[in-house]
Amino acid sequence: MAIEEVQGIVSVVPKEVGYVLNGKIWTKLSGVVPWCEGVLYSVQRNGKIVTLDEAVEFRHDSGGVDSSDEYEYTGTLLASTHDGCAHLYEPSVPELLAIVAHSDIRKREHYFDVEVNSKLGQSILAFSANSGRTFVVPSQDLSLLVNTDADSEYSRHEIVGKLMPVNARKNESCIAQAGYAKGKVWFVRSLPAQGYLRVRAVGLGWAEENISGIDIGGYFDYGGRARGVVPVGAQKIQ
Repeated sequence: MAIEEVQGIVSVVPKEVGYVLNGKIWTKLSGVVPWCEGVLYSVQRNGKIVTLDEAVEFRHDSGGVDSSDEYEYTGTLLASTHDGCAHLYEPSVPELLAIVAHSDIRKREHYFDVEVNSKLGQSILAFSANSGRTFVVPSQDLSLLVNTDADSEYSRHEIVGKLMPVNARKNESCIAQAGYAKGKVWFVRSLPAQGYLRVRAVGLGWAEENISGIDIGGYFDYGGRARGVVPVGAQKIQ
């Protein structure tokens, strides 16, 4: 489906340009901001910060419009236990806003720790268990062969599939078309004390240097761009 740029489609005052693609409304990318401001940017426009899968969807299906090949924060988070087990988590808007209010996020720390038995901790574990999106953090970063025409080491890899259950193949295509032979996944491996989860942001790599990479354990305070998405039916096209 072709992408369409639509004047005044994004619900913010004054109305902003947005995009209609695959039956959804997408905001334009924000400026370079900390993760928490990217969440708020999306919510202020009646949207939700894109997941990693959605960021890849827009980058691939739009043909890279609106600087979508730049480094992008996502609403996909990774929470690690003390023994290196990773739990992927994609919060709802209310959950995202609760995380934004977390003291360590407000202080712009690189990550935050949450008790396993807390409400948020249990939500994280329930989401990852129900979606089957858990894995052991590998001892080395991933560097996997890609192919534009067929499945390869990259799109078949278990961890890549858990990170992007829908659009791993599309990300592989973006990487290969940019001229890279391999796709990479980087991890930050510091772990929390027993009984806690260490939560980090997940980012999508940028064009000039690292479009080949998924940044697992990106810093909440590092600075990236953000995009919101909302179903077309949730907004009135004027």
